[in-house]
Amino acid sequence: MVGKALTINGGNFTNVKQQPEWIINGGLWISKSFCTNVRHNLIDKGLTVCGTECAHMVEKSETIIDGVVVDILYDYEETVT
Repeated sequence: MVGKALTINGGNFTNVKQQPEWIINGGLWISKSFCTNVRHNLIDKGLTVCGTECAHMVEKSETIIDGVVVDILYDYEETVT
C-alpha cells in the first residue's frame, strides 16, 4: 500500500507499517515478533527461521556434570509492542 493515500477509520492491524501519507483515525496497531522456536508451523508459511540463541531467547540453562555440558534448555518469549 506504499504510495496510496488512505484514510483508515479504526480496525485491528498487526505488523502493518503506517505510511506518512495515510490519515489514521483510531484502531489497534501492534507489532508482534514471532519465534520459530516456539511456533515451528510458521516455517512452512515462510517465516525466517530463528537460530537457537535468537533475540527471543530469555533464558538459557545448562546442565553440567563433571565439567561437561550434558543438556541445554532454552526459554523463548515472543514480543508485542
